[in-house]
Amino acid sequence: MLPLLPPHDPFEKPLDLRLTASTGKLRLAVILFIVAGLYIISAKLGLSLALTAKQVTLAWPPTGIALAALLLSGYRVLPAIFLGAFLANVTAAEPVLTALGIGVGNTLEALFGAWALQRFVGFRNDLNRQRDVLGLILFSAVLSTMIGATLGVTSLCLGGVQKWALFLPLWRDWWLGDAAGALIVAPLLLVWLNRPCPRLRPGMLLEGPLLLGALAAAYAGIFMGLREAHSEWKFIIFPFTIWAALRFGQCGTTLVTFIASALAIWALTGGAGSFGSALLGENLLVLQIFMMIVAATGLFLGAIIAERGETEKKLQATHQYLKNMLDNIPDPIFMKDKQHRWIDGNKSFWDLMHGPPEKFLGKSDYEFFPKEEADVFWEKDNKVFDSGEVDVNEESFTDFRGERHILSTKKVAFRNEEGEPFLVGVIRDITDLKKTEAQLLKYTKELERSNQELEDFAHIASHDLKEPLRGLNIQSGFLMEDFKDKLGPEGLRRLTRLTQLSQRMERLVNDLLHFSGLGRTEMAVQEVDPNILVRDVQQMMETFLSEHKARIVMPQPLPKIVCDKTKITEVFRNLITNAVKYNDKPKPLVEVGFLDAVETPQGQEHGVFYVRDNGIGIENRHHQEIFRIFRRIATPDGERETGTGMGLSFVKKIVERHGGRIWVESAPGKGTTFYFILHPKGGVHE
Repeated sequence: MLPLLPPHDPFEKPLDLRLTASTGKLRLAVILFIVAGLYIISAKLGLSLALTAKQVTLAWPPTGIALAALLLSGYRVLPAIFLGAFLANVTAAEPVLTALGIGVGNTLEALFGAWALQRFVGFRNDLNRQRDVLGLILFSAVLSTMIGATLGVTSLCLGGVQKWALFLPLWRDWWLGDAAGALIVAPLLLVWLNRPCPRLRPGMLLEGPLLLGALAAAYAGIFMGLREAHSEWKFIIFPFTIWAALRFGQCGTTLVTFIASALAIWALTGGAGSFGSALLGENLLVLQIFMMIVAATGLFLGAIIAERGETEKKLQATHQYLKNMLDNIPDPIFMKDKQHRWIDGNKSFWDLMHGPPEKFLGKSDYEFFPKEEADVFWEKDNKVFDSGEVDVNEESFTDFRGERHILSTKKVAFRNEEGEPFLVGVIRDITDLKKTEAQLLKYTKELERSNQELEDFAHIASHDLKEPLRGLNIQSGFLMEDFKDKLGPEGLRRLTRLTQLSQRMERLVNDLLHFSGLGRTEMAVQEVDPNILVRDVQQMMETFLSEHKARIVMPQPLPKIVCDKTKITEVFRNLITNAVKYNDKPKPLVEVGFLDAVETPQGQEHGVFYVRDNGIGIENRHHQEIFRIFRRIATPDGERETGTGMGLSFVKKIVERHGGRIWVESAPGKGTTFYFILHPKGGVHE
């Protein structure tokens, strides 16, 4: 057997047919010997049927042998093809130069046929694609054979072997003989030598000999004279070709076509058969044309069947892939027809239904669920069928164990190949999610109630604390006024300290009341121009700013916002106060601005306000601490008791009530920048 080339992918570059260095010299010699020998033997058989001229025949198997050899073994067999063609002709008493010309023509013919098939078709030797069959007919049987016929007849005429007046009939016979070899012999060799044919089933081992026996019997009757008066009986070859293509693929098709052609030629040369009503040459011409049509028809039929089989395999593989994929989707998926009967589902769906598919397929909801639930399913399914729109809703059903499930279901209608509508539903069991939501809602309400109680307690406690603190402050004043001379310096110092502590305690209580009120009062939301708001804050703090030689700047106008004006004023006032207060520069600078976008560790934020200073900065470990209630950091002079430590707590709570958030970027000695956003309840006004 000739060495085989690896299967070729038509979408890759054309197969490289060059000689490979790895091929052993002995093996190559054997291949060349076999190709040349087969070429010479088949050439002698073909020339025995030469009728128009002894050098020209209508049956030329070497064309098929040469083409198959090139496609199976590559360019390395070109010397064997040339040698076989030259020897076959030179031993037929033809001049050497004429034989050389014919040899060159036959070699170029095979070379062009093989190259064109690989270059333009991406040819596969199994002939299981229609493009391969079409390419074989066009490039090998039609075009490449013109090269051999043209060079061959020209060589005969130039060598004086034949007259130029016979050029056209000789060219016709030469071309048809080569074309028959390309269509009948080459496919047989390509298919049978390219790879083993499909393994036959036991029944086909009997069917194969039956097919060949019936073919031989039919041809014995047709071509041996039993039906000489009815030449149309020759068309009986087609049922056998179809039989072979359907049952045995291209292996059977090529074998039946070759055997039928051989039997027909053998019978015809004996003067028998349904082609025997005219001269032998004319009969052979008609026979070869007819058999080429049979061969082309059979090859196309075999390719169509092979492509259909391959398509069916791919469809089955795709179907299995989709089924496996659906079965591995955790969400249940089901399908129903227009009569609301289940027609398919994935593994998760059958698990949800607690039963095998056979239990449900072809049946409707009414056979498994309470009527009330089935009515709901039926109504919603009809809505999807009628509207054609996607429907997403929550449904509930009771399974066969009595457990109630809440489902989030998405349904959509499709149409199958016959145009019949069917419904696909995707289910997500949200029973546990609903339970969790209910529990979270319960916890949320309890937390809201607890927070409200805490706020109420803080409000009441603060009010109750104010009265004794006020009394303590008044009594301290009376003591200082009435017993100033008797207390002495140490007593006055302690009494003064007592008064300061009671006043500080009162401020703390007032701030606590204010903090509690921030969560209780309604938001007076309106459109606000923050540029005016900042100027108002600057005027209110004019004395404070002047004392500290501080300055407020705005690089660009701020956009209008929707917010609670009073509360946002307090935000800017607190942030500006801290920026001046915690500043060690001779001239503190406070910058108030707006940024369209800011990158943060949590992602990009849009519509961001900021207040930036050139003060002492804040250590990273304090960045979250400063927003907590009663948390303070030291001022530049080391004083820690300035203020109550509630300012940034007020700011954070106000910003969060506007649906936003606040964060800080700072480092010791590099100033501080507070960023905040106000959305969705408050935000940038477009």
